Amino acid sequence: MGLSGETEADYAEQAALAPHLVHLQPPENSGRIWLERFSPLYTDPERFGVRRRVPERSYRYVYPEGVDLDRIAYFFDYEVDGALPDAAYEPLRGALATWSEAWHRESRPALTYWSAPGLLQIHDGRHRERAGTYTFEGLLADIYLACADRPMTAAAIWDRLPQTCSVTVVEEALEEFQRRGLVFRDDTLALALALPAVPGR
Repeated sequence: MGLSGETEADYAEQAALAPHLVHLQPPENSGRIWLERFSPLYTDPERFGVRRRVPERSYRYVYPEGVDLDRIAYFFDYEVDGALPDAAYEPLRGALATWSEAWHRESRPALTYWSAPGLLQIHDGRHRERAGTYTFEGLLADIYLACADRPMTAAAIWDRLPQTCSVTVVEEALEEFQRRGLVFRDDTLALALALPAVPGR
């Protein structure tokens, strides 16, 4: 958070995605990016639109007057041209807080799958009020499992299937999985979000 060129839509998209990820360990914290000595923001400020950089305020309370804080500081306060206001991050911060709270409950959120040849069952326990199980057979099961280990394009998934369908069919299936929050899409790549119910499978 806090770089030039970010848009409110970027963070709205991330906030909308977070509820689908609550079965995964949440981030420990969130906040604006720190400016540290030797980092790209420090060594190439013009590239990142850094227009103001001063030693982080706490150094003033540690070192006596006369010490050149700019030479000894490791952390810096800064301003970036075109950075979003704090309010733009609030929806994502709220989504991350909800995610973290869910992991402190007695029963943690879960999204797990069991599979057998031609059969896939996904238990969705991410949100207690909507818990349930999906059952997919045949081609749909194969499509989902094809992107369970790593992100795949629709064309790459199609290459792993018996050639009885088209890439369009695979794409449509991925779109439906995404609509249900079972798959994460990043441009052309798809990754199944459910984890194996039995580790190692």
